[in-house]
Amino acid sequence: TMENTNSVAFPSTGRSRSAAPSEAKSTLTAATGDLSIVSGRATALEVCDLVYGDGDGRHSTLDAIERYYESNAGAYENPLLTATSRSVLCDIYSLTNRLSRLDVPRPIVVLYTLFGKQHLLEGDAASDSLFQALRVWTEVGEITESESFDGHRQCIIEHTFNILILPGLHTDRLAASTVGRFTHPSTPTSFSLALPLTHENSSHPATYAHPSDPALSVPLLNFLLPSPLHLQLHVLTRLRFNESGLITHHRDFWDVKDLLSLLPGGALAQWVGARVVGGALSSISRVLGVSPAEGTERARSRASAGDIELGRGGHVEPGLTPAASYARHALRYLRSSVSSYSLRASGGGVGHPV
Repeated sequence: TMENTNSVAFPSTGRSRSAAPSEAKSTLTAATGDLSIVSGRATALEVCDLVYGDGDGRHSTLDAIERYYESNAGAYENPLLTATSRSVLCDIYSLTNRLSRLDVPRPIVVLYTLFGKQHLLEGDAASDSLFQALRVWTEVGEITESESFDGHRQCIIEHTFNILILPGLHTDRLAASTVGRFTHPSTPTSFSLALPLTHENSSHPATYAHPSDPALSVPLLNFLLPSPLHLQLHVLTRLRFNESGLITHHRDFWDVKDLLSLLPGGALAQWVGARVVGGALSSISRVLGVSPAEGTERARSRASAGDIELGRGGHVEPGLTPAASYARHALRYLRSSVSSYSLRASGGGVGHPV
């Protein structure tokens, strides 16, 4: 008998079964990527509030650093300082959190503290302050993320760092429901413009509603003035994450222009100085003859002068200066005039004999 060598390969059930796990794996990978993006944005918001705000109040600074930063992270940098370890980061962030809610205590509290008798203060006398001295918060604008081929991600946050001196003297210009001054620091609120998170179950009482547009009210007049005690600094924060979602490098960028605007009269001085420097550099470039704009203007002026000399509609011949082109046109004009005069003279002698 002859064997049948023709056979048709049908798809086996094993392959169809293996296709389902691959599809599930791709779906899981996509979901993991979306989750990493969401977690990266949440981490960026919390880190900005931790550095430039008053923190979320649910965890200590050390716990937050251990949760967000890699153990051998490449430190934190800004134009003024560099932190090379997580312990230094913890000290810096703890200090900034304290300075973000700076209050002036009552004199009796100061005396008891100097003599080491603060335990004798009853009730809320130890925590009650005389007035608010400083409030610091940040307002996040835009968040941009990118991912490299090796799984590392980078996040750039644009936010505004706000410093308000003597907040008790200010009124929120954009507040529609409340009229008057800010509440006392002992009055907690449930929201913060720095980081829109709920703090209903938080034991941290120092999260307050920050003003959108602080202004100073004029006594006896229903008029608000822009506050010179409200300082703003635009900051760009760059966070680099590893494949585990932990921060490996944190760097903040400040603009010199924005730094100068923090000083009284600095914005006007920067505006005038920048234009003076720009004009001075342009003048130096023209004097040295390295400005292409100066050469272009000279060529245009020469061309226009040549056109005026040659008459309206005249053209300068290529390869010649305006003077040489004018001389050539004049010579041609003389030749044509002499030849026409000779023809007229010869024709006149034949037709009109003397």
